[in-house]
Amino acid sequence: MNGKTEIQPIARVTIFTGHFGSGKTEIAINYALYLKNHSPLSRVALADLDLVNPYFRSRSARDFLRQRGVEVIVPPDEFLNSDLPVLPNRFCERMREVVAAGGRLVIDVGGDECGALVLGHLNSWLQKAGYNLWLVLNPYRPFSRRAEEVMETCRRIERASRLRINGLAGNPHLAESTTPAAVEAGFKAVKDVAGALGLPVCMWVTAKGTGWAPRAETEHKRHLEINCYLRPEWLKAE
Repeated sequence: MNGKTEIQPIARVTIFTGHFGSGKTEIAINYALYLKNHSPLSRVALADLDLVNPYFRSRSARDFLRQRGVEVIVPPDEFLNSDLPVLPNRFCERMREVVAAGGRLVIDVGGDECGALVLGHLNSWLQKAGYNLWLVLNPYRPFSRRAEEVMETCRRIERASRLRINGLAGNPHLAESTTPAAVEAGFKAVKDVAGALGLPVCMWVTAKGTGWAPRAETEHKRHLEINCYLRPEWLKAE
């Protein structure tokens, strides 16, 4: 990841949500690694709460993450391929233990009202613990291009979770076809949406190899350059 990154977590729990194709799971994985790399003695965990989408789940990288010191909290094996918003008690207890011990918790959750329902079960605890709930926005994906569309997504997630989305993570990409110009235009679109919604852009995300470099100091400090750990071979350009 970018050595200049200085993203400072303002809460012990950071939740990433977003539509399919937004890149939220890759960002959750990379952000957990970022936290661990910058505080190697601290306890860092990634909880996979995406119980609806069967593809690109952060649990797929659990062995890789554990080898690098990141705890991975997933439902028991019998729930791994379940589409039901079920949270076993021990699963919830492990998340609470990480935060109670002074660690950092990253949560990957589904990007619609069905996916966000699972957060409703954790509402009281998250309110007490303090949280960031960041919507990952890729303006090149459907339902993510106009402020009205994004606002509706926010409303649905907030109704289901009974939590407030308090920031955006801009991640404009076109998979292997991403260019610096596409990133720059995408970030402008994210800024416009953020302004219309009255939300801050808390993170600017690019994949390694795009060639885009931050221009402003605030972009440097909030820039997270990520590796793509979950992209299957059939999605890669020939």
